[in-house]
Amino acid sequence: MVACSKLLKDDQLVWRYMNIPAFLDLLQRRALFFPSLKTLSAADPWEGTLWDSQREQFGSVLELSSEDQMKLVKTFERFSQPVTFVNCWHMNEVESAAMWAIYASQQGLVIQSDVGSLKVALHEAKEVYIDPVRYAPTDEDVSDQQRYSLCKRSSFAHERELRVLTVIPDESEIGVHIPVNVTKLVKAVLVNPCSPPWICEAIKNVSRLYGHDFAVQSSRLNSVR
Repeated sequence: MVACSKLLKDDQLVWRYMNIPAFLDLLQRRALFFPSLKTLSAADPWEGTLWDSQREQFGSVLELSSEDQMKLVKTFERFSQPVTFVNCWHMNEVESAAMWAIYASQQGLVIQSDVGSLKVALHEAKEVYIDPVRYAPTDEDVSDQQRYSLCKRSSFAHERELRVLTVIPDESEIGVHIPVNVTKLVKAVLVNPCSPPWICEAIKNVSRLYGHDFAVQSSRLNSVR
């Protein structure tokens, strides 16, 4: 079952910047990799932690002392981070030079899709939720305990992130693979603009070996103003 935020329109373009091994893994497994919040916390130590106002709610509802409140919060975060998994996309109408540099430099690539295609491609998934990340969360955002994994600091706002989220108890703390219909997911594949032409041809040939005929071409990021 796929649930999607009402804030999103089906024609919203989304981009998944990745290295070539990750793309080959997608083709081979027919599945998207969802790292856990615990895994992501290696890059952002605040990943999967409650906001201050959410922490205060724990204490006010249960009438806890500050010390007991902090113990409860830490326990919640310790148990929720390893079982909450997310797959991240970039929302934009055009390619992003910053996202290329951060997530797909040198010989990387980007998958172009849209929200509607993402929902259809994930129809076999048990329970996933699609929602944009909030970078300056409102009181409403932080009052919802379920949204703690969808709120990030404003210093990450350049990512314009869309998250596909699922909670699976008793799974690997590193991450899980969620089945996806690759043909319905991928609208086009753009190869890093700095890559030599033979890499684009190789990606095109490998995609065909797995039965896909979606467009594969070199990015024109550096060719137009």
